[in-house]
Amino acid sequence: MDLWLWIIATPKDKGMMDPSANIDLYMGGFNSNVLLAKDYSLEHVVLQADETLLMRPNTLHTVISLEPSICEGAHFYSTSVLRHSVFGIYHGIMSNISNSFHDGMSGAMLSQLLSFYEKHLIKPSGPSTPVEHLPDLTNFDGVLDIMVICNLFKFSDLLNAFTKMFKTTSENGAEVPVLDAYRSVRLRAKARRLVRWVFMNHSFSFEAVKASDSEMGAESEDEDKDKEKGSRTLTGQATLENIYNVFLVQQAYALKEYAFRAEDHRGSDARDDRQDGSYVRPDEFQDAMQLHFDGSELEDFYLSFRLVNRTLSWNGPIPVVMRLPQFTEGEIADHSIDGLTPTDAQYGLDLSSFHFRQPPCVPI
Repeated sequence: MDLWLWIIATPKDKGMMDPSANIDLYMGGFNSNVLLAKDYSLEHVVLQADETLLMRPNTLHTVISLEPSICEGAHFYSTSVLRHSVFGIYHGIMSNISNSFHDGMSGAMLSQLLSFYEKHLIKPSGPSTPVEHLPDLTNFDGVLDIMVICNLFKFSDLLNAFTKMFKTTSENGAEVPVLDAYRSVRLRAKARRLVRWVFMNHSFSFEAVKASDSEMGAESEDEDKDKEKGSRTLTGQATLENIYNVFLVQQAYALKEYAFRAEDHRGSDARDDRQDGSYVRPDEFQDAMQLHFDGSELEDFYLSFRLVNRTLSWNGPIPVVMRLPQFTEGEIADHSIDGLTPTDAQYGLDLSSFHFRQPPCVPI
């Protein structure tokens, strides 16, 4: 008889700031007993033959075979827990801790999800819109899922240094850097357009909070920590500036810190772990991230940002989200949103070199 014991660690705090998204989780000093006592509760599940267990992504767990057993497992992406999948991807890329290969197939599926969200949220098809597979944007959970997947594709060109997840290969298995650039530009444009649509079509209302609790990971010298901020409602460009842009920069800083922390933890073995010769030093990653923001409207904010909470997750106040009257397709198109970055410009890439026709080996 097949018999398995699954021990699953469930966060005690069900809020947005998931401890499993902390960039120090798997680094030096990891002590499961201390960690579990502080942040997690344990659940024990016994699986018998022909039984199935569905477990949330990025979940701390261990498995004990109580009897000689064969167990088949798989990973899939679900809209309702998408951000946790992405947090797990970041852990897998930076810490090399995962039981999933984040390869080109994962990148292809996430690309399709991004395209799916863009198509059915920006251009809903009426009664035929598959709402059960779309994030609920009247709940901040759904907005956060969109922000996280869009950020993943905004950083895809930087993450290419660590993983084959976003790399294109030809039929003979050779990598095609030109198509990687094409793909990154195209998907980044989708991400930018989707983010803008979400924030320009919804209002975000915050209750009165202390100033120290009101900013997402950012800290300034002259801030009065004890001052009360009244309730406020953000709409239009203010939602991008005060919510999305702050979260984008916070995740950028968290990934940069993660790269340094991971190398310190792995020491001299860091280079040897990259058997394909793709090892990138943290300072190179930091420079690439800096270039990602150079010349953009976020350059000054990025340069002055300080990471307070070392997490990939949202750690600000939770707003109430309300849907506003939808933009027309023409109003959205007027923004002329593209997917180019200063990095692309450095290498001479421009939209004229891409006709947005689908190359056969680019999974979209």
